Amino acid sequence: MNLFRNLVIRSLLPLTWRRSPRWLAAGLQQFSVTEMDSAWQILHAMREVSDPVTRAKMFQHALEEVHHSAEFDRVSKQFTPVPPPKMRPVRIPIYDEEAGSSAMVDFLAFAHVGESDVFYQFSSYAAAIGNDRASEVFEEAKRDERGHASLTLALLRDVAPNKSTVRRVVLRMRWKRAYESWLRFSSHIGEFTSAILLGAMYLFFAPFVTPVCRRLLGRNESFHNRSGVAT
Repeated sequence: MNLFRNLVIRSLLPLTWRRSPRWLAAGLQQFSVTEMDSAWQILHAMREVSDPVTRAKMFQHALEEVHHSAEFDRVSKQFTPVPPPKMRPVRIPIYDEEAGSSAMVDFLAFAHVGESDVFYQFSSYAAAIGNDRASEVFEEAKRDERGHASLTLALLRDVAPNKSTVRRVVLRMRWKRAYESWLRFSSHIGEFTSAILLGAMYLFFAPFVTPVCRRLLGRNESFHNRSGVAT
């Protein structure tokens, strides 16, 4: 799945972000929101951790995610005079208190898989984005993500009952993230296809529709002019 996703990133970004500074700014803003959500997820789960050393490591992890968010936001503002509005997602906690003893195991496994995926994706974004300033932010974040992947795996091994549990839950989270990624990708493909279809329809029908529209606008303008004279 990672190989396919990275191939799509390297293929499509040159056609979108490189051609439109505003699209690039909007994409970077989305990364800013995502990184901030990652920080929130960590802080939410950290409330259930009593060990001070573990809490300190998780807090440092959250701070680095906040830093990434700020960097993506900073760079995005360099590509458009009017920054695109930030999304305000409804945050759904990944850490599920109702899951009991398995809640932290599931959360850390999900976080580890996510950090590992992002590490490889950021390389593709940095290579395909075509802008040195934006690429530097992805490269910086990528270096931190390697450490985050190692940290979450180490914490997972500390809380999981045994090694087989670690392998099983990590595999389950990989399938879960792959399924979620496929759903997001499918929706984007649908939007992209619709845009191409509408563009093609516009190019095909525009020569036939334009004269009719001009006649209608002319009649409308003439009617308003006569109405103004009458009053």
